[in-house]
Amino acid sequence: MTTKQIDYCIELARTQSFSRGSENMYVSQPTFSYQIKLLEEEVGFDIFERNGKGATLTPAGQQFVSFLSNMRDDMKRAIEQGQNFSAKYRDNISISLMVRQAVYFLPEAIRIFEKRQSHVQITPKF
Repeated sequence: MTTKQIDYCIELARTQSFSRGSENMYVSQPTFSYQIKLLEEEVGFDIFERNGKGATLTPAGQQFVSFLSNMRDDMKRAIEQGQNFSAKYRDNISISLMVRQAVYFLPEAIRIFEKRQSHVQITPKF
């Protein structure tokens, strides 16, 4: 089961239309239908009951799509949190001082800052 198949399944459940679902997912209708069929074969039961107007969820499909929707939301949150934790934010701070102040006060201010914020790297640029 792929994330695309999950998205297609959730979209078909929402629209109850293969053509509208495929349009919303920006794929051809045959591709959309084929991926739904592959998903149903993989899980081993009919998720949708097809009719002339589109598709409706079977009772098993209703439960399945409910779990898929929750799982997809959890997956999105997990990805966002992973991206936030792995991102290295880099901000630049420019400090302008007169030469005398820079020579006497700035080194001590940098030491105090590095002690309190050990995860922050300070790179002087002249």
